[in-house]
Amino acid sequence: MKPARRARLAIAAATLTGCLPGYVAPAPAPVRAETRVAAPFDSTWSAVVGYFAERNIEIKTIEKASGIIVAETARADNLKNRELLLSPKGRPMYENGARMVGPARFAECGTLGRVQLDPVTAAYNVRVTGDGTSAAFRVNARFSTRVTVQGVPTLTECASVGAWENDMEATLLKRLGQ
Repeated sequence: MKPARRARLAIAAATLTGCLPGYVAPAPAPVRAETRVAAPFDSTWSAVVGYFAERNIEIKTIEKASGIIVAETARADNLKNRELLLSPKGRPMYENGARMVGPARFAECGTLGRVQLDPVTAAYNVRVTGDGTSAAFRVNARFSTRVTVQGVPTLTECASVGAWENDMEATLLKRLGQ
C-alpha cells in the first residue's frame, strides 16, 4: 500500500473514532422535529421550492410524490444565507450583543488546537408530508469542515446549530400565513 493511501486511511479511521491529534469534535446536533402547518401539501411544497430558488440553492433531487427535496452540496463560504440570521419567530438572532451572520454560525465544527473550525461544505434536504388540508415539513442541514493532519486533508462532520433550519422554517411559516 502506498504511504499516501495509508495516511488517508489512518486519518479516516481516526476521524471516525474521534482520535485526530488536537481535534475536538463538536457535540452531535439533536434530531429536529417536523413542523406542522395548517396549509395544504401543494402550498407547502411550493413554498419549499421557492425558498431554494430565491437563495439560488441548486436542487439535486426533487420528488414531489415522496415529498423529498435534496440540495446539491455547496461550499459554505458561498452560502447565499450570509445575511442576518433569524429566529423561528423571524427576529434577529444575537450572541454576546452582536447580530449573528456568516457560515461559521450555522454549525459547530469543533477545534483543532486553539483554532475554532468553520464549515466548508453545506448540504440541505427537506421532507414535506400532508394532504389537501394540512402538511408538515422537516428541514435538515449537514455541514462539514476540512481537517488536515500530517499534510492529508479530510472532511469531518460538523454539528448544525439550527440557524439555517430556523431561518427556513420561519420563512416558510410566514409564507404560509402561520
